[in-house]
Amino acid sequence: MNKPEDMQHYVQFAFDLAVQLNDYESIGVILRLKGLQEIMVGEISLAEAHLKESIKMLTINPALETKYAINLAAAYDYLSEIALIRENYTESIALQEVALDYIKGKDIPSSDVVLSLDMGIALFAIGDYQAAQTYLDRALAVSKNLNFFWRRPQLLAFIAINSLFLGDVDKGYHHLVACQEFLKPLSKANKRDRGILYWLKAMILVNEETAQLLSGTAKSLLDSKEEDFYIEQAEKNLSPYRDAYERKVLFSNIKK
Repeated sequence: MNKPEDMQHYVQFAFDLAVQLNDYESIGVILRLKGLQEIMVGEISLAEAHLKESIKMLTINPALETKYAINLAAAYDYLSEIALIRENYTESIALQEVALDYIKGKDIPSSDVVLSLDMGIALFAIGDYQAAQTYLDRALAVSKNLNFFWRRPQLLAFIAINSLFLGDVDKGYHHLVACQEFLKPLSKANKRDRGILYWLKAMILVNEETAQLLSGTAKSLLDSKEEDFYIEQAEKNLSPYRDAYERKVLFSNIKK
């Protein structure tokens, strides 16, 4: 969901109705959605408050906590995202561990994909590329058993850059190709998805070690464009809020 104004309208309508009906459980669920909506517009302090209140309301007893385990996993996932935006990477990992615990032993593959991807990103952020690879590979393996394409470009991009950081050129190249092929034709792709491909190419070029790893045929995937082109396109297409970490890590690499 990439249109926060539409989401805000429907979420607020549902919230007001739940309050009118004094539907305690629905209020708890909708607060999580209000938290997501606030993240989408950059209001992370308000988002954090909504998410924590959602968790509080849905954990007042064990039965309720079990019933809403998926909702709670999502709430902790969003709190982990907020910690990532704030560059509190250790906290982001800890919150993601809680999110994963809520789906442990449950057959919820779509949630497994998302939470494993987000844990991989958090581990990438602290430079634990080996652990990140484990979670990213898991997310990809689970997603292949589903018709699940949401966030696939982001997953492929992180596997590609993480593999290159580990020195695995073949795997990095393979997933760069996969990301590019998945988004063809690029002009019709979602804006954020286009942004993540440009981000991947920019990340490869601005980092001296990864730029040297790709050569010959592999380098041709970068379309002979200069790094400034990919940086500009990544900045133009990535969300300033949902993709705040990707933007930060790109620009921190430029300064090196």
